[in-house]
Amino acid sequence: MHRFQPMSEGLSFEQIDIFFRINQHEGNEPHVCEKLAFFPLNDLPKTVDEFIRVALDNIQRGVYYSEFGFNGRIS
Repeated sequence: MHRFQPMSEGLSFEQIDIFFRINQHEGNEPHVCEKLAFFPLNDLPKTVDEFIRVALDNIQRGVYYSEFGFNGRIS
């Protein structure tokens, strides 16, 4: 996903987010993250950012490139 992220004081940045599908997970790295949890795509936590929800929805529909946040447009 190519994403535009507005910030405070009129600053902003663009970034590319890459999403991976995994089939298996082993181990944990507590120094990297405190907790890792998996959720069904139709039951994501409310704290998941909108751009992540849009990207996951696009992937489910076979859309592997998308843009988010440019001129208020989500595609």
